[in-house]
Amino acid sequence: MLVLLGVQTWHQGYVCGDMETLWTDTLQKNFVSWMAHSNLGILLKKQGKLEKAVEHYSEVLRIKPDYGKARDNLHLASQKTGKTNKPATTGARP
Repeated sequence: MLVLLGVQTWHQGYVCGDMETLWTDTLQKNFVSWMAHSNLGILLKKQGKLEKAVEHYSEVLRIKPDYGKARDNLHLASQKTGKTNKPATTGARP
């Protein structure tokens, strides 16, 4: 039993070894995790991978359209890529 727990702990430590691996692993297990998409988008933007960040911010808004921070992040990253992405609109905003 102890060996099994040790192996599981080692595996989890590997997954959490860096934040990109953590969020990618989370999305492989739960693709509709708006938080994982948001955090991965922020990380990718910091790495200069703006187009990939835009993809994740767009996915956040598809899952959670009322999340204003993702809308702002999408707008800023889109401006830096030179592309203007219009975020998904919902009936909640006039």
